[in-house]
Amino acid sequence: MASDEAHQEAVNQILDQFLPKLMEHCECVQVLVSFPSETGGTAHNFQGRGNWFARQGMAQEFVNMDQAQTLAHEIAKTEED
Repeated sequence: MASDEAHQEAVNQILDQFLPKLMEHCECVQVLVSFPSETGGTAHNFQGRGNWFARQGMAQEFVNMDQAQTLAHEIAKTEED
């Protein structure tokens, strides 16, 4: 497995290549990625371009929606039992 630093560098190169292309069509872009680390944990990288307030709002909405969906799934699962 490649080192964490090599993973980070590879991800940064990909993001540096594709974020500007996305920005040609978008007001803002926020990307969050994760990958296995050398220690068995999870390493991450995130980058964004464009309207900072919109990126913050999108990230918060993502977290809220994901939490709501997870909670709804868990409630439905307990009601089935």
